[in-house]
Formats: sequence, C-alpha cells, structure tokens
Amino acid sequence: MIRDIERYHGIVLARLIRADMAVNQIRSHPSIRSAYVLNESVGLYVKYSTSRLSPWKFNFQLEHRSEIATLASEIGRLSVILVCGLDGIVALDEAEIVQLLGERDDPLEWVRVDRIRNQMYGVSGSAGRLAAKVADNAFPGKVFGLAVSQRIHS
Repeated sequence: MIRDIERYHGIVLARLIRADMAVNQIRSHPSIRSAYVLNESVGLYVKYSTSRLSPWKFNFQLEHRSEIATLASEIGRLSVILVCGLDGIVALDEAEIVQLLGERDDPLEWVRVDRIRNQMYGVSGSAGRLAAKVADNAFPGKVFGLAVSQRIHS
C-alpha cells in the first residue's frame, strides 16, 4: 500500500527532478522526517493536505517550527512546500513563513491555502496574510530564488 507521505512527497520530488534546475543531489534529512536537502544548499520542509478541495489547512505545532528552524540553521536557504491535495503546490520562503506564522512559537499555528478553480493560491496564516497570490508553477523555481512573473497582488 502506498502511504500518503510517499504520494505527496513524491509529487514534490518528481517536479524537482523534472524541472531544469540543475538538481544534482536530493537527500532526505537524517533526523527530520519531512525534510530534504537539495545540492547541499537548499532545505525543503514538506507538509501536505489530503483534502481534495480548497481550502487546505496546514497545522504547525511547536515541533514543526523547531524542525524548520533547525533546517534553516543547518542548510541556510529554506523553503516550506505545501502540497494542496492533488491540486498543486505552494512554495514559501522563510520570510513568508514568518509573515504567516509570526515570530513567536505558539503551541498551534496554521497556514490556510485557498484557490478558486484555475486561479492562483491565496495564502493566510495565524499571524497574517500574503499580499500577493502564488502561482502553482512558482514551484520549483522559487526554491532556487528564481523570480516568478505570474504573482499578482490581491
């Protein structure tokens, strides 16, 4: 039986491999189950929602925030990847995560992603909202710091 983590993390890894981003190495993090390291220079923290339809909600417990902080300190560059069911992927950088979750570590924080069919993703969190909507095709380029021209302000 294929486990959910294999299915949803597999989507992320398949897009990375198929993209023309010079990904020479992908390895799982030795102690963080939801983390991967690309080319020894980019950390990915993957969360997924099995919900079929918008909105998708992602809970961030203290443990998750600690894992994200550890990954960022070890690797340097970090992206949090949110897999929204089988609909698409939202990539967030460290600054966006702080904007959505805040500076403090509350016991339970959340990020909510919503999308009207064939539109971009709106992203809000327990501490704020992104000013710009995010395109599904921003991933994986955003992970490598490439500009995405398809972001619009809401």
